[in-house]
Amino acid sequence: MSVLESLMCGCPVVASAVGAIPEIAPGKPYLQCYPLDDITEAADRVEEFLRKDVSQHNRQRLAEDRLELAERYSPKTVGERYLDIVKTMIQTHRSSAWRDGTRPTRGTESSG
Repeated sequence: MSVLESLMCGCPVVASAVGAIPEIAPGKPYLQCYPLDDITEAADRVEEFLRKDVSQHNRQRLAEDRLELAERYSPKTVGERYLDIVKTMIQTHRSSAWRDGTRPTRGTESSG
């Protein structure tokens, strides 16, 4: 979350490439990821960000992309995607249960 918050504030980010961090803004110059535990690569990325021309370019690109990032990761958008995933999982489970004949009928569900 802190990576996204920094980007929303207009701050380019250097972060380790773990979890979903690289997926936030793939290929964008304002989010540079380095391999976990590679301090040399991390330092190189930070030094590059500190160069005036690179910094100015990254901030301009980030300014152009912030609205898109804000929409993609808004609570409404993320919630809707999550709900779609849950609905798909439920539908898939129901379909496979009907196919397999294992769907419990009303009143015969196990009480635990």
